[in-house]
Amino acid sequence: MSTPLSQPDTRAQIQLLGRVLERLAGEWREVRPLLALRVGSTWADVAGVLDLDRGSAQRLVRLGRVQTVTLADLELIPGAEAWQKIVRGVEAKLGEQHPLAQRLASACDRYEECLNALGGSRAAAIRILSAAKADQIDLTRPGVGTTGPEDARARLVDDAASLMGYCVALQFDLQILRLNPEKKNRIDLAMARCFLGCEGRSGALPFAHARHGSSGRGLPVESGSAFDGRTFAILTSGTSSPPPDLLSTGDATSQTVIVEPNWTQRAEPMNVSILQIERDAQDSPWIEPPLVYVTETLNRHPTRRLIMQRLVHRDLNEGTTVSVQASRVRSMAPGSRSWFDNLPEAATLQVPSPPNLLQAPPDFSLYGPIVAEVFRRLGWDAAEFASSMWDVSNPIPLAWYSFQFEKHG
Repeated sequence: MSTPLSQPDTRAQIQLLGRVLERLAGEWREVRPLLALRVGSTWADVAGVLDLDRGSAQRLVRLGRVQTVTLADLELIPGAEAWQKIVRGVEAKLGEQHPLAQRLASACDRYEECLNALGGSRAAAIRILSAAKADQIDLTRPGVGTTGPEDARARLVDDAASLMGYCVALQFDLQILRLNPEKKNRIDLAMARCFLGCEGRSGALPFAHARHGSSGRGLPVESGSAFDGRTFAILTSGTSSPPPDLLSTGDATSQTVIVEPNWTQRAEPMNVSILQIERDAQDSPWIEPPLVYVTETLNRHPTRRLIMQRLVHRDLNEGTTVSVQASRVRSMAPGSRSWFDNLPEAATLQVPSPPNLLQAPPDFSLYGPIVAEVFRRLGWDAAEFASSMWDVSNPIPLAWYSFQFEKHG
């Protein structure tokens, strides 16, 4: 018989354990290269370097291959006693005063504290998690009488909207990738940024969207227009009629689109959707190791809901796995983010079956028309692309939201 989690502090301890597991995995990934160990190292390699038993070494190897660590991965992670032995092995190789050895030791201490608060062992914590699952308790949400991350994010968006004078009801960030038909080691990109249900007040800060790669200087942008070189256009299916006034400023390398909504004269919320197309944009990420491709977006505006979708052509997507992450710091280098830059998010990655099923998210009626217009402008076949989506409520302002694709074999 399972035991319900009736105490809010117990639920908070479980949520803290999830963060500590993420920290442990992050610190291990940071220290592993200094021990001459790789992602593909065997348990025997790890056991030889750190003087571990086979079981602990196998768990450490599996942990090092997990991109995003969650509470469900607790069974993969060595217990507190095994981690202390791992720390001693790292200290023997790097020295006790090495910063990465000290950080790993600190993470292990926090891990042991969490286990002590949840029954005293990893096995006891696993039983508590199993009971919560049996009772259908959502551990990503706060318990009764507590304030959780979702409530905190909503208040943060409220404060940002009050400061900036406007708010976006739904931001849709779409990126489509394929190999260039004429240059097989180069990629074509299409990027749509849709700001839907925007409302503001008089005196609001300018509503701006930064983009890259278009020519032209300070030219007014009209619906459906395009610059030489790389295409920039307004998506009519996701833009209010008549469209808001837009002004594009910058140079061939970087530009900013300024939206002039004239909030006080609008009877309805504003929609504006921008499409950018880049042919022969960059090298394929699968040319040489590390075979990891990171695509990110910065949440610049107070936003109630962020939907990110990546559509990757089957030729690029074959043999890959995808994970998602929110962080405080932007970094395109794979594996360069430390655990302390990651932000907690309750949203999960959505991959449909079959992967090319472009199914509209709930309460997003404009999804179908917008995606159809994008593919119509591109002239590409949507059935050839695999979909990955992240749907986040009250995304954190000025946080980076990212997808990471890793090629295997």
